[in-house]
Amino acid sequence: MMPNKMSGSNSFDTTGKIIMDNCLCRKRVVSEEIKTIMPNIIVFYTNTNYDEYITDDDCIFDSFEVNNTALVDVGKRKMPWMEGIGHIKGMEDIRVLRRACKKKGCWLQQPF
Repeated sequence: MMPNKMSGSNSFDTTGKIIMDNCLCRKRVVSEEIKTIMPNIIVFYTNTNYDEYITDDDCIFDSFEVNNTALVDVGKRKMPWMEGIGHIKGMEDIRVLRRACKKKGCWLQQPF
């Protein structure tokens, strides 16, 4: 499993709100990565703690439109799902999916 970029943890996300605010909103680290790789689709495998950073204007995206939120079956559990369109100045619209995973490999069990 890859360590979390901000906390360095190999298992749980222990990133504090101050670090998240600094990395995601003030320094816009993810936004700059998106500008570099210029993807058409982004899938965030995160918990719902990151939703405010994904959807808030001027954080990861310049603006964001939520198209759908739902609970989807992942194994025996219902897990939160969000999809929308992210906008970054100078780029085409980006389809964004946020899917929560409870265990390693759950994204392989259900196609998009």
